Amino acid sequence: MMLLKTYIYLMLQGAIRVYTLMLFAYIIFGYFPGNHRKKWFAFLAELCQPPLRWAQTLTKGKMTLGMLDFSPLLVFIGLEILSRLLYYLFAVV
Repeated sequence: MMLLKTYIYLMLQGAIRVYTLMLFAYIIFGYFPGNHRKKWFAFLAELCQPPLRWAQTLTKGKMTLGMLDFSPLLVFIGLEILSRLLYYLFAVV
């Protein structure tokens, strides 16, 4: 039972880390104009836009400074909280 619990925990943690990296890549590569027409960027946009839109609606545009939008920080913080919650939920030491 402990092995299954550890396996599930590691799979969920891995999924959170992969999504965090994909979100980071989407934000960084979004600043380069040529990437918006590429298929891999469209794939990242489909995966990353829903939580980013949710964060932008939640903050109502108050986390922008000029052209910079800091609402993705809210998503990163949420992913980190979820990661720590999973750790305490599964209590894997």
